[in-house]
Amino acid sequence: MDILSLVIFTIYTICILIIVLYISPILSAFLMFIVPAGLVYFMPTETIQFLSTKQFSFDSILIQNIHILLLIWSAIMGVIAYTEILSWYLFNKQGQGAKQEKEKKAALPKSELMQKLKETRKESFFVNLLKMEKPKK
Repeated sequence: MDILSLVIFTIYTICILIIVLYISPILSAFLMFIVPAGLVYFMPTETIQFLSTKQFSFDSILIQNIHILLLIWSAIMGVIAYTEILSWYLFNKQGQGAKQEKEKKAALPKSELMQKLKETRKESFFVNLLKMEKPKK
C-alpha cells in the first residue's frame, strides 16, 4: 500500500473518530461524507486520481483507494449507529425510571410521604444497629 494513502486514511479516520467521541456522532457522520465530496468538488482531478489509485489486487480483482474509503465509511457508520442506539436506550431507560419515581411522589400526599420517609429512616437505623458488633464482656 502506498505510504501517502495510508497516512491520509489514518488521519481521516482518527479525525472522524475523535469527532465521534468528543463532539457528536451526527456531526462526524455529516463530515465523513462532506469532506470527500468537498474535495471532489474543489479538486476534482487530484481527488479522482487519488481515489482511483491501485493499492493491491487479488487475482484479477483490483483494490483501489475508493474501496478502502468505503470500508472505512461502513465501519465508522456502524460505530456511529451503535453509539446512537445505545445512548438512546440508556437515556430512555433512565428517563422512564426517574419519571415514574416523580409520578409516585407527586401522587402521595405530604403526610404519607413523610410517613414513608420516617419508616425508611427507622428501618435503616435498625438494620445498622443489627450489623454492629456486640460489646465483649
